[in-house]
Amino acid sequence: MVYFHVIINIRRTNKTNIMSKNEIKTMISQVCWTFVTVYLCLMPFCMSGCGGGEDSPIIPDNPATENNKMAVSPDTLYLKADGKEKGSFQVKLQKTGSFFAKAEKDWCKLDNADGNGSSAYTVSVKAEPNTQEASRTSRISFYSGEHTEYAYVVQKAVEKAKEITITPDTLYLDGEIGSKGTVTVHLIDNTTYDIGGTSHFEREVVEEEDGKVLKITYTVKYESKEDLIFKMGVQQHDKQKFYYVCQKAKKQAEGDQYNITISPNVHDVEARGGEVFSLIELDNQSAVTVTSDAAWCIPRDANFERPATQFKLYMQVYANVGDEPRTATVTVKAGSSTQTCTVTQQGGYEGKLSIGGYVAEAVDLGLSVKWAAHNLGATKEDEIGAYFAWGEVNPKSTYSDDNYKYYDTTYATYTDLGENISGTQYDAARVHWGEEWRMPTKDEMQEFYKKCTIEWTRINNMNGVKITGPNGNSIFLPAGGTAFGKPNPKYDVVNILSGTVRTENIANAWSLHITSTYTGYLLGGRTSGVPIRPVTKSANTGQGGGQAGGGIVNGE
Repeated sequence: MVYFHVIINIRRTNKTNIMSKNEIKTMISQVCWTFVTVYLCLMPFCMSGCGGGEDSPIIPDNPATENNKMAVSPDTLYLKADGKEKGSFQVKLQKTGSFFAKAEKDWCKLDNADGNGSSAYTVSVKAEPNTQEASRTSRISFYSGEHTEYAYVVQKAVEKAKEITITPDTLYLDGEIGSKGTVTVHLIDNTTYDIGGTSHFEREVVEEEDGKVLKITYTVKYESKEDLIFKMGVQQHDKQKFYYVCQKAKKQAEGDQYNITISPNVHDVEARGGEVFSLIELDNQSAVTVTSDAAWCIPRDANFERPATQFKLYMQVYANVGDEPRTATVTVKAGSSTQTCTVTQQGGYEGKLSIGGYVAEAVDLGLSVKWAAHNLGATKEDEIGAYFAWGEVNPKSTYSDDNYKYYDTTYATYTDLGENISGTQYDAARVHWGEEWRMPTKDEMQEFYKKCTIEWTRINNMNGVKITGPNGNSIFLPAGGTAFGKPNPKYDVVNILSGTVRTENIANAWSLHITSTYTGYLLGGRTSGVPIRPVTKSANTGQGGGQAGGGIVNGE
């Protein structure tokens, strides 16, 4: 603190209290000089104490920053809406100096936002998640001495879903009370929604990700003797998505006893063969297996894996060309219980096969198997014959997913018949021509087209290929193409169906495919109709247009 002591000495010329003029002048002069002296002494303190407020220029830490030019790149930084992405700005000064940066918006976070002692800096940027459907922008201010530069951070809007998605689309629950499972629903946005369904289950809904994702858990409340399927739905705005919750029947123990009824349990079949039907009924739900003790009587479905109380049992019976009648016993098993039915067939069949045509002669081409002289369902080599879907043993008027016997349209799944059906009850050649004949395998087709010569030709106005084997013998394959929908032969394509399915995707089966520019394999849908050229290892099993060696009648 500074003290000023001013002494004013006023002399009076007389002893009275009245000042003289000179005394008054002297006093005024001394007062004026006193104020001047005080002002000059206090002025530095007043100037240093007067601040410029928040907008006052910043005195740089480093005097070299003054008049130091600054550049910032990029001028605009774009970030994703999820907030996981980071970005950065590069700050360059003309010479070594200090700087600092500040974001306009709170959602925009800066790291390394100031620095000193260098001419180059990196400012890291991260944004909080943007949950809005509009993008947003924050200005970033960079200061260095008297210089200010601006850059911008633009964060994209959250992407709005166009559809509702649900996984899994089919939820399977065990039949025991308390069994539970969860589906995940991704909504279009986080606004209101509706869930449809049933009170058969306990249902718990948990919202996640700000209400845009639902976890719906279903818990079994009641046991059932049958498999149950419930159709559920989620609706939001004008969009609706369905899914299914399936409750399996309560499992039965292996040793459980069942009352099994087979109706009818006796079948009498003519010599020409055919397909017979019985209804299997149980007193409680169970899986069922079916076996036959005769190769000429084949149950269409040997395993009914899905538990039920009622099953349709179809049995295919080959033509009996022998003179004596024969009997097969078919056994149905559920748990530890069994029941049987019998199929008796007359002998002495002579005539044309039910699918048309006759059993062909076997032609030795010098390969591992002999090939039939004509297609299944044909009477001679220049006829296309019948079309068959893979695994089906009878031709149809149309071919589609909907009428394919081994396709479940509800669950969009194919029945697994095994990797190779050649020689099994699913082999149309074996069913119609007898046990000596079967469909060719993929490997036998490969041998066929690699070891034989192929020549396009015509027989009786039918396009096709002449196949000549290593031993000089030959057969003719007519160009019949494939059938999806109604059969519509393509006379420039030869297709022959094999018994081999594609293991990576059982929806497709292998076929021999021959065009004017390509010979090899073709993967085709199992539901399409394709001609079959049977093969055999027997010396000669056909009469070339005479008596049939085997076969069945369907619907005659």
